[in-house]
Amino acid sequence: MLKRLAVILLFLPGCDRLDAVSDLADPVVAQGLFLGLDIPEAYADALSETEEFQYAALCNVFLAYVADPSELANAPVEGATLTFRSPANGSLEFRDEGGGKYVLDSSDGLVYEVGDTPIISFTVDGADARLEVLAPEAPVVELPGSLKRENPLEVDLSAYEYQNAVAAAYDVDRGRMTWDNLPVAVDEVYTFTHTEEPISILEIPSEAFLRKSTYVVGVAGMQVADPLSFEGVNTSVSAFLAGRLAVGLLAVTE
Repeated sequence: MLKRLAVILLFLPGCDRLDAVSDLADPVVAQGLFLGLDIPEAYADALSETEEFQYAALCNVFLAYVADPSELANAPVEGATLTFRSPANGSLEFRDEGGGKYVLDSSDGLVYEVGDTPIISFTVDGADARLEVLAPEAPVVELPGSLKRENPLEVDLSAYEYQNAVAAAYDVDRGRMTWDNLPVAVDEVYTFTHTEEPISILEIPSEAFLRKSTYVVGVAGMQVADPLSFEGVNTSVSAFLAGRLAVGLLAVTE
């Protein structure tokens, strides 16, 4: 789950917004998402052998040029060396997966510690750049004791001021992810990181709960960093979000 669900991602949306920044001085776009996983002790045994839950932290980075907004998805910044530094992690180097994507996860020693202040630094075309974010706590999420099959699940996040939320549903009996909303394309990520209003209600659709089973549901409220603290990137388009998944069990009935 976290292999796909905890990530530092860098992306973009909104054609008019992109057109407006096409002539700005910093042509590099970086959108970031740092995700952690909080598994309560009561669920640890049930999930200990589940592959998707072996990753307590994940950080992916996408870099692109914004010189031609219409070709953003086809203008990745490749071959960069990215470093993750924080008090909780020391210094870690990202793996380059190609296509402008750079990744870190728990297998590299990455940890998500609440209150940590990760800094991502890199050099592009001889210019130094950096992003910084604060790692927030997981939200307090109250799940119902049960849910009827093929019904949606609404999660109330109105007590917080989250920019957006990452969530996933995992069918424990069948050992597979049934739904998640993690963006995977550059335009999807920009849309995810540049919402107009804070999210108050997150709806996990009925397609996540098609079968009677026990499900693990994870929800992370994402807090966005102040882009004015960034250096060497286009601050109008770049973003860096962080959040920790709160995990609970849900019984889906007929």
